[in-house]
Amino acid sequence: MAIINKKITSPLQYEILREVVRDYPGIVSAVEPLLRELYSSEPDWPFVVRELRAYALKNFYLHDHHEKGTDAVKTVLEIFLNALYNSDPHIRQSSAESLIFYLEKILMDGGDNLDKYAPILNDCFARLNKLPESQFILVVTSPHQVKKIGQLVLEKMPSGSSLDAFNSLLGRSLLASYEYWMAQEDPIVWLSDIARIAPSVIDGKTIESLLYPVSHANLQRLMAHLGKVEAMGDPEERLRELLLLPGYMQMVKHYEDVASSLARAAETPDGLTVKMFYLLKIIGVPGLSGIHENTLREIGRTFSRIVKTDDLDHVRTVLTGTFVSFERTFGRYPETVLSSVQTIGNDIYAKGVSSLVEWFLQKIVSLGFQSP
Repeated sequence: MAIINKKITSPLQYEILREVVRDYPGIVSAVEPLLRELYSSEPDWPFVVRELRAYALKNFYLHDHHEKGTDAVKTVLEIFLNALYNSDPHIRQSSAESLIFYLEKILMDGGDNLDKYAPILNDCFARLNKLPESQFILVVTSPHQVKKIGQLVLEKMPSGSSLDAFNSLLGRSLLASYEYWMAQEDPIVWLSDIARIAPSVIDGKTIESLLYPVSHANLQRLMAHLGKVEAMGDPEERLRELLLLPGYMQMVKHYEDVASSLARAAETPDGLTVKMFYLLKIIGVPGLSGIHENTLREIGRTFSRIVKTDDLDHVRTVLTGTFVSFERTFGRYPETVLSSVQTIGNDIYAKGVSSLVEWFLQKIVSLGFQSP
């Protein structure tokens, strides 16, 4: 496992997590399993990250009001930062999400004296900015966004606080987001391809209007503007301009909003088909995983409307693509997929066409279920 920019945390440093809550026996008792794992030669890192997050968030008020509270905060951040270099990608992801959420907590609930956290925060921002690409993308794609921290920094940090470390972090995260989406197929292109099956449903101008914010053309414009913002000399002005630019999750949200817009146009069989293939495309984009579960639910609802049409060949064509998506996502969202399959199955059985029912059962078997 490659270690880059990793500060080794002395085991003695963990004692601060017990010391700052020593007046609360119940909390001391609850933190003991976490400390045992931290002292272990081979810590159970999923347990450590999960329990540390709970401990840090629940007890932040106590830390914030303790004379050694900043040492506890620093130790929590150190552990999360170290976990970002774990060989397990799931641990790295949960560590990134927990770390960003904890930074939000510090800035939101840190009281009126945030100056005491400035050195710790700036060190954390600088170290996050030095992460290699494989770890940094987890920061970029976290549901807890760096932009939210920037808004809190601007609102809560005392006037005159150094913003350089954070500005560099936010600038890099925005650029990484735009570069990620530039590496994907332009959504205007693939929705235009989908729309060819039903040109009366949605035209080219409408597609461009709907998807321009996440199109390659707009991403190129955003990257050019980001370069100009990065060159600004005044740190506060630079931060304000950076916060005006869309972040990663705003892009994801836009894809979800487009699905809602298509739903309003999906009043005909062709319109439903366009919407369905758009939803299936979303499932195929890893960067949209934040909306995959909701998309699966919408796929089930949309197919229920499609199956009520009389074109059985069309139903089979759409259902084939649907089950490909179910196979891809079953491991991550088993309950949602099962619910969608049940909804679709009820509609197919209600149609009363034995050949379609038999074909549907074969598709269920392909997901790993046994035929009744």
